[in-house]
Amino acid sequence: MQKPRLLIIDDDVLFLRDVARDLGHDYLCATTDVPSEAIDKAMTDNPDAILLDIKFGENRYLGLDILTELRELRPFVPVVMITDLEEFDTAVQSIKKGAFHYVVKPEITVPKLTNIIDRAIETEKLRRQSMMWKRQQAQQTKEIQGNSEAIRHLLKQINAVAPLDATVLISGEKGVGKELVAKEIHRRSDRSGYEFEVVDCTYLTSPDLARTELFGHEKGAFTDGREAKPGAFEFVGRGTLFVDEIGNLQLEVQGMLLRVLESGEFRRLRGERTQRTQARVIAATNKDLGQLVKTGKFRDDLYDRLLKLPLRVPPLRERVEDIPLLLNQFLQEFCVQFKKPLLRIGDDVLPALQRREWPGNVRELQNSVLGAVLACSSDVLTYKDFEFFQVERPATRSDGPIAYHEARTKALHAFKKQYIEEMLGRASGSLPLAAKTAGIPKRSLARMIKEVGLPTSHGVI
Repeated sequence: MQKPRLLIIDDDVLFLRDVARDLGHDYLCATTDVPSEAIDKAMTDNPDAILLDIKFGENRYLGLDILTELRELRPFVPVVMITDLEEFDTAVQSIKKGAFHYVVKPEITVPKLTNIIDRAIETEKLRRQSMMWKRQQAQQTKEIQGNSEAIRHLLKQINAVAPLDATVLISGEKGVGKELVAKEIHRRSDRSGYEFEVVDCTYLTSPDLARTELFGHEKGAFTDGREAKPGAFEFVGRGTLFVDEIGNLQLEVQGMLLRVLESGEFRRLRGERTQRTQARVIAATNKDLGQLVKTGKFRDDLYDRLLKLPLRVPPLRERVEDIPLLLNQFLQEFCVQFKKPLLRIGDDVLPALQRREWPGNVRELQNSVLGAVLACSSDVLTYKDFEFFQVERPATRSDGPIAYHEARTKALHAFKKQYIEEMLGRASGSLPLAAKTAGIPKRSLARMIKEVGLPTSHGVI
């Protein structure tokens, strides 16, 4: 197991030499006695912890200035301050500015220093793991489901690439589960204890926005950019960065991403310092990158780099034998979510689902099951329930999203009306009882009744 990296910053050369020697058994130590080099070393050496002197020469506050900049540029690296007895008040200030702890020079012993550094690294690790766990809970990571030959082949490919540090390119249509595949690669890799960060290039509409999300930006990079912001490469640390829909990334940013893949180096937007990253990159696309290369919209050198380990996620129409398994998984999830008893699947459901085209793939199937569970008013799920929210897909790109949105709005309106009528029916027209049954305030239910056009008389209000 690799030793943690420790950066020691102090203008006392003899102290630097002695501490680096004594701590060298437990850490990979880098040192500098030049304050102006401190930030550059922190950015390029990628330390796990930093020992920083408070006083440099006659300047008793220079260490605090460096600390402030470190907390801004390296927010995930703990800093332990070094002080002497007469600078005790300054040491307290350093804690308020974000230092993990401080040590007093006359009292420093190797065991004590090692203990503090280890606690700093472990505390930061736990903090990041807590953030990662909360993010994973929010994302509700699922396992890849399927017994088809196509999925079995994909799982073998995942097993083959997971232990490697190389970049992976995942291709596939919209809704096939490319992010799920990327998470599975991360989960089976040695990086599984570190962060999994997602950057979706679909929403990065300008080069500056893309650079900020990937590499971060310095203070003042934008009109309202009052604070510096670390990007995904800094946040993810030694984890996995998933660059989704990479075909939408602007050419100039593609070149910067290629530099990171080749050298591990990058700079923040408007930044002058070069930083290093140990992150693994997994990219995904639903576009034909080869065609984009021919039309000059994608760099051929980046394309060649990504193609070293290509994975293709099959569309649902190529794995229809997996639909029963997926259907059961989604059915259980939504029945639990909406507090319904586990519905039985009618005999007409599977044959009909396996005949459909599924242009939206697994995501479309998931949404269809969601709508069917909400529409079902008995203990048996029938194909009629799947048709309740079904809308025709748009024929053209120009009016497609609008047509789809209107049809979806009408379907949701119909469901809301049916749901309210059912609640009022159970409550014999009593608004207070219906609201209590539905678990919503009376005013909210009254407003919903008005929205869907139901009468407000006959004992309802």
